[in-house]
Amino acid sequence: MTSTITLNPSLTEKESKGHARQMGKIENYFASLKRQDMFNNFCVISRFESQITNELLYLFVKGLIVKYPILMCVTNATDHSKADTPSPRDHIMVKDLIEFTDIVIELPAAIMDLYHGSGNNMRNPDLLQRLNDVEIPYGDASLTWRLARLDDHTVVYLSNHCLSDGVSGKNMTISLSEFLSTNTSSTNSADATSVDLNEPLFQYQTQSTELKHLPPAIDSLVNFTPPLSYLPEFVFNTLVINKLSHKHPELSSREQKHVYKLVNISSERLSEIKKILSSQSQRITINSLIHTLWRTAQYQHVLQFNNSFLKLSDTAVPCDARRYVKEQASTTDAAAGDAAANSKDHLKFGSNVSGVHKYHHPINNLTWNWITYENSLFQGYIQNKRPLYPFGILTSDLITQRKSLDQVLTEASVGVQRQGTLMSNVGLVKGHGIKDTVFSQNSEMNFSSVCLSIVGTENSGVNIVIAMCEGWTTDEKFNAMVKYFEELLNDFELRI
Repeated sequence: MTSTITLNPSLTEKESKGHARQMGKIENYFASLKRQDMFNNFCVISRFESQITNELLYLFVKGLIVKYPILMCVTNATDHSKADTPSPRDHIMVKDLIEFTDIVIELPAAIMDLYHGSGNNMRNPDLLQRLNDVEIPYGDASLTWRLARLDDHTVVYLSNHCLSDGVSGKNMTISLSEFLSTNTSSTNSADATSVDLNEPLFQYQTQSTELKHLPPAIDSLVNFTPPLSYLPEFVFNTLVINKLSHKHPELSSREQKHVYKLVNISSERLSEIKKILSSQSQRITINSLIHTLWRTAQYQHVLQFNNSFLKLSDTAVPCDARRYVKEQASTTDAAAGDAAANSKDHLKFGSNVSGVHKYHHPINNLTWNWITYENSLFQGYIQNKRPLYPFGILTSDLITQRKSLDQVLTEASVGVQRQGTLMSNVGLVKGHGIKDTVFSQNSEMNFSSVCLSIVGTENSGVNIVIAMCEGWTTDEKFNAMVKYFEELLNDFELRI
């Protein structure tokens, strides 16, 4: 029997105005991870040419949240404690009062000391590890994201993933760069002098008429349901291939620690790689190249010792589900508010995730055939909408109407052997005055032993953060694998 939810007057009123709604199934998946203490945060660190003060951040955030009300939402949490009882998805709603300190926070002194002690090195692996440990609560009073200044030119975006994704972090950096570029130094100085950081950023009672409707959940705009032809493959992979593939030697736990490394592809080397790839007969993405080289490095230092029956490993690749949303034409009729909420621009921020999960043999001899194969495979997945299907099955009524999703995820993730790699690439961040960007997360309680978080900028190339669950392999092998991976990125064309 499904439990019921009682809407409080504030939530009911906001729903009628389009400023509250029930979580979508994909949003609820990440909310479930947070409720079960199975995910902490991801972060995007960005350095700008322009100086950024708290007063400028106040002006930036004040304008941004009104334009994108999903950034003002909190969750109306319900009881999910009964494991065998399906529970309704929580609601999200615009918060009544938003103060500057609800969004822009002071980082713990230990993090700031570490940052300044490393010479303000935003790529410091120890810093990234500490930032991913910052807690962003789930519940009525707390927004699901934060900003923080590391110094006068460097800002961190942190999110607990419930209502945002890596692309949201990328878009936050771009939005901030646009704000800085359109505000001259004189304007900034004049505006900043009039800012009172104690003044609320937003008050619903007096400003609700300024808001557009919340954007619909991604699964109400895109059909995640797989075709019947996909089900035999999914079942076979889950019940057979998964059991016989390479596993983490230790059981997963909520207290699992991670070891971080960062590899950079310089902007000069990135230009060289693009020229090399463009000379091939088919268009090859940087992402496919990175994936192939990572698999090669894994084999040389870890997976050649793979004792699984099939000698297979696996890679999970999150994908942006926004690509599958059809752009809706603007309208000036009575439904204009809904049309605006449905446009792709208003999906700029939000949890709009899909993903593919592939089992594969390790690569013991790097060739162009391997690179083109990986590229064709993943491009085919994207074109055929394969990234939608795993989430479609996991969040389907077949699963969630039998027991709590919280319990399903706990049983699947806690006390089990982890698998291979989670590789998340948010792409190139393009914007005025962006000097460098780093995207960082770890595997937490998902199925992977290693997490690659990738982002690029035109000025500083591509940063790849590698976070390994302790115990997946020895520190010596991990260091050797990362070093070999870096070498492949710098001269792979000479080894083929």
